[in-house]
Amino acid sequence: MTVCNMTIEGGARAGMIAPDETTFAYLEGRSFVPRGKAFQEAVERWSCFKSDGSAHFDMKVELQASRLLRKSLGAPIPAWSQA
Repeated sequence: MTVCNMTIEGGARAGMIAPDETTFAYLEGRSFVPRGKAFQEAVERWSCFKSDGSAHFDMKVELQASRLLRKSLGAPIPAWSQA
């Protein structure tokens, strides 16, 4: 979900990443999410949200998050951030 937000902030008009089991586990039991059988039916519908197997992409980007430097903001001014 964060990556989708970053896509929009980068100037895209839409950002979508197909939901996976981690996403479904995160959603289960949360407010405004169906429960019980209705949740399982929703997961079946949500599982259809993915790219077609024959979809063409201009670019594929893979990131190794473990190799990225962490940044944390200590204040609301980006210049004050610390690596």
